[in-house]
Amino acid sequence: DRSAYRGKRVLLLGRDIRDNLVSAYFQATRRINVYAGPISALIRDEAYGIEKMLAFYRIWAANRHVPTAFEFLTYEDLHRDAAGTLGRALAFLGADVPEAVLEAAVDYCRFDNLRRAELEDRFKNDALRPARSDDPGAFKVREGKVGNFGEHLSRDDIAYVDAANAARGCEFTRST
Repeated sequence: DRSAYRGKRVLLLGRDIRDNLVSAYFQATRRINVYAGPISALIRDEAYGIEKMLAFYRIWAANRHVPTAFEFLTYEDLHRDAAGTLGRALAFLGADVPEAVLEAAVDYCRFDNLRRAELEDRFKNDALRPARSDDPGAFKVREGKVGNFGEHLSRDDIAYVDAANAARGCEFTRST
């Protein structure tokens, strides 16, 4: 039920579900410590895995008409064209931002700068602190890559996720 979003503007940020599952695994095991098993088990886990993720996207795909306005952007869009995608998101939200400001924001949010900011605790926020500064997998700003799921998932895991997506995914999970 997405009726709470009626009359609102919703900007949904998606990501390749395979990369998203890898990120979820590091979040669950290295940052918030709610999961202790291997990544293969998390992918298949009812509470954390692919079926939950696919259901989330299907629900939004079926209910995108509920908000007054709905926009879907992807992490991959941000990597391909950070300033253009940020500009599109801000325009959707009603902000008219000069190109120079967009470029400055993109420059400030470079991976290396955000990683350093996290390490230095610049934002003074638990959600934006590394869970452990000696563990690169415990950073919120972990790798900043697109398509590196193959470094973390086995061929069997990838095949399992791809089959689930083919059977129960939607345009939001297949848009990358």
